[in-house]
Amino acid sequence: MRNFVILILLSFTSACAQHRVQSAQTLLADQEVRFAFGSAKINGEGKAVLKNGIEFLKVDLNKAVIIEGHTDKVGSDKSNLDLGDKRARAVKAFLIACGIEGERITTVTYGESEPKKQLNNYRENRRALLKDLAK
Repeated sequence: MRNFVILILLSFTSACAQHRVQSAQTLLADQEVRFAFGSAKINGEGKAVLKNGIEFLKVDLNKAVIIEGHTDKVGSDKSNLDLGDKRARAVKAFLIACGIEGERITTVTYGESEPKKQLNNYRENRRALLKDLAK
């Protein structure tokens, strides 16, 4: 009887761990942090989004992320590339401050070159995008 109880507990524990990993994986699927115009400051809503990604990274230590920095089309190409880089690096710094190893985080800037919306919806394009990356 004791072995049976232990077996059930082990099965339950394994199933819970697997569920946590699967749940955490869905949390990171293309997480997006939005920014104010001309800003690389992460607001409260952005921090909440990132906390979901942090949970994923804490559960699966073999995963890494790439953070893409994006901007709207206002400004020069150079200034938008710089701002996209600042946004991606701000997100990376936040993840590191929350205990995620910097080696697991890559940043890239696209500036205005990969808009989410082609229309004049600038707000949608002021973002940093976290993507799951196989390590």
